[in-house]
Amino acid sequence: MHPSTIGPFKIERELGRGGMGEVYLARDTRLDRQVAIKALPAHLAQDPDRLARFQREAKVLASLNHPGIGAIYGLEEVEGHQYLILEFVEGETLADRLAKGPIAVDEALTFARQMAEALEIAHEKGIIHRDLKPGNVMVTPDGAVKVLDFGLARTEEGTTSSVASKGFADSPTVTSPARMHSPTIPGVIMGTAGYMSPEQARGKPVDKRSDIFSFGCVLYEMLTGVMPFHGETVADAIGATLHKESDFGLLPPGTPLRVRDLLTNCLAKDRKNRLHDIGDARLAIEQAVATGVEPVFHAAARQSWAPWIAAAAVCAIIAAATWIKLQTVKSQPAPVVRANIALTPEYLNGDAPIALSPDGKTLVLAGGARGEVSRLWVRPMDTLSVQPLQGTEEAIDPFWSPDGKSIAFFSKSKLRRVPAAGGNVTQICDAESPRGGSWGSDGTIVFAPMTFGPLFRVAATGGTPAQVTETGGEQRVTHRLPGFLPDGKRVLFSEKYGTSNDTNGQIMLLDLASKKVTPIAKESSQGIYAPPGYLIFVHATNLMARPFDAATATFTGEAVVLAENVAFNQNRFTGAFTISTQGTLVYRSKPSLKRLEWFDMEGHSQGSIGDPANFGALDLAPDTDRAAAIIQRDDGKHDIWICDTARGTRAKLVENVFGAVAAWSPSGKRISYVDSKTRTHACDAESASNDVSLADGSASGWSRDGTVLSVTRQDPKTGMDLYFVDAAGGDPRPFRPSPDQEMGGVFSPDSKWLAYAWNQSGTPEVYIAPVSGAGASRQITSTGTRPRRLHWLDDGTLIIDDAATDRLTAIPCTFKDGKLECGAPRPAFGGLELPSRVITITRDGKRLLAAVPVNKDQGSTLILVQNWPVEIASPR
Repeated sequence: MHPSTIGPFKIERELGRGGMGEVYLARDTRLDRQVAIKALPAHLAQDPDRLARFQREAKVLASLNHPGIGAIYGLEEVEGHQYLILEFVEGETLADRLAKGPIAVDEALTFARQMAEALEIAHEKGIIHRDLKPGNVMVTPDGAVKVLDFGLARTEEGTTSSVASKGFADSPTVTSPARMHSPTIPGVIMGTAGYMSPEQARGKPVDKRSDIFSFGCVLYEMLTGVMPFHGETVADAIGATLHKESDFGLLPPGTPLRVRDLLTNCLAKDRKNRLHDIGDARLAIEQAVATGVEPVFHAAARQSWAPWIAAAAVCAIIAAATWIKLQTVKSQPAPVVRANIALTPEYLNGDAPIALSPDGKTLVLAGGARGEVSRLWVRPMDTLSVQPLQGTEEAIDPFWSPDGKSIAFFSKSKLRRVPAAGGNVTQICDAESPRGGSWGSDGTIVFAPMTFGPLFRVAATGGTPAQVTETGGEQRVTHRLPGFLPDGKRVLFSEKYGTSNDTNGQIMLLDLASKKVTPIAKESSQGIYAPPGYLIFVHATNLMARPFDAATATFTGEAVVLAENVAFNQNRFTGAFTISTQGTLVYRSKPSLKRLEWFDMEGHSQGSIGDPANFGALDLAPDTDRAAAIIQRDDGKHDIWICDTARGTRAKLVENVFGAVAAWSPSGKRISYVDSKTRTHACDAESASNDVSLADGSASGWSRDGTVLSVTRQDPKTGMDLYFVDAAGGDPRPFRPSPDQEMGGVFSPDSKWLAYAWNQSGTPEVYIAPVSGAGASRQITSTGTRPRRLHWLDDGTLIIDDAATDRLTAIPCTFKDGKLECGAPRPAFGGLELPSRVITITRDGKRLLAAVPVNKDQGSTLILVQNWPVEIASPR
């Protein structure tokens, strides 16, 4: 009989018991929280060996600090009895879930990934669970997994913890009754029948590969609803483990092939042939989830279809013979061909813009290896080599002339052209912040010269641009991404606006002669016409092809999926694809999911946290316990999430925002963000309440007293400029406007100076100027720096995130008597290349949080599809 009170813990009721342990729900009266208390049953309470193991279990749990492992709060002793004070985990066990049947594939893989991550932490500490089963895995109401009951855990050196473990009728825990035997001595069985590894069943020594076998058993059962090795008795279950193979034909059709291979490697009888590290299982699951569904082809299905296949084969032979007699001389359509195009880092990074020549024979790419300035590269499709086009530095958004002899592109706030074979670059006109262009058959170029505003036309030979569309009113409408129809007189383009959270754009048609604009499709995407008659656009990351009559500008059929999981930038409406007039398509898959990972400032990893997601921007709260993360959804839109940087959990704060940084106020109580209309707001970080709309543009930093924000906004006359706006609201105040681009301002620790990027020299460099406006701006970089983001630390050090090199540079700054002194630049982060382009730094400069791609190679390959119209025109 146990007391009703154990120290400050008041027992409320019994949660469960087994032959080796009893668990109670209790209330911690000091901290007003619920806890679980585990006690040895009466018949073992006086056993010195069991007590010693009980204490070792406490030490094992205390060494495992991870959100996926049930935590321990302490070890109490009352009247000679010892009690483990454990985290009380609400929810249900996997055993409870499986009593209702198998778990859906996507949910099962989510649970399995979390289990693998928890075991990975334990194995890194040299701790083996030895009793992993559905009854020892808890699923909380929000879907988080907790691995519990390290009662049979042991270290790799052989030290065991308590054998106390809750037993279940269908999966009894088997332990040695002989106290004299060590759990690692051959002949002693410890584990759970149906989940223990073959070496456990034989009483042989165990290692982390034994846990991997048990993990495979649990994953198999989640997917199929049945144990891989079972029997009417314990002996039958052990016999099945030793001598029978699991039936993979029971796996559901949606099981990815990677997961089937993982199960094969986890459930190998001989541990020498088994997966060696549970971290590899975690990676395999993450890659399977990122890749998508690759259905398993079942042996049973193969057998059931065999008669039909045989009959079909006979019919095919007869049909072939008939065709030979009756065939007429006619051309057959070319087959559809798919291939990968590798983007080697020597000349190109994975997110470079791409454009096919009209005949599909040449691909132009705008990009460069890390540390190099972006430029145009040309690759003939019949070769494996690429050649740079000289004079095209900082090129973006290339597009071809109709004859395929020239390429237009934007660079350094200008629209330019260059011969496709190389040669002199010609300037066409100004384009401050472009959003795409198209070259018509009569030598006219239609383009979007700025982030917000109408389309313009200009002769390809140069001249003064003329406006051809009207955006009107104060609706924040922008026209972008034009594309000519074959007649050269009409242009498809995207209209982007922010009047709705659900639909914020559509595809439009412009008649250049009359300037009449007609809506075509309610799709938030660029629209491209492709012969023989399709409108190509992106919908929910799928590349769609809808039959389209170019003469009447009407649809003649329903849309079909041309390619899945295509990379798409919702803010720009641009999909990572290009299509020729001759039936060739090239596209890039969605970027890899990313996982948050801590690093010290020498570049050493300090561990990852939380589930992977498509992180787009990060900012740490001053206390570093939270991070505001921009996460892109599958539909391409962005939400703000607040992430717990210790536990890895996260909660959604604001939906459907612009993909810019959500920045914390110095107090940590509010954040600034940019809505879908590209307008800066500030709201409470806990609940998104007290939301104040401040100004058009994107905020990049708060003054250290939390009263003023620096905002970058587009001015119709001067382009990108910096403004100051009060956090409580009011009219924005310009800060040093000029015809050049100024952006990304951050305040110094004393709030008297502003560091920002300015391209007055032709390339963006970092400048510092007094916030008061008195005194000149001081240029502090001069090496072609392209600052992606600036971080001004509490000690005065300015950290520059350089997009040109993907490295950090530190510039020490001191403030005295109203004067600023800047030291020599020096490498930061150990001089290493950043692990990701999505980073944030603690204000003391000691740690860096990065969103690191789960699959670092994904996105570095383009996918080529030739003769795609043949496939989608074929009857289905």
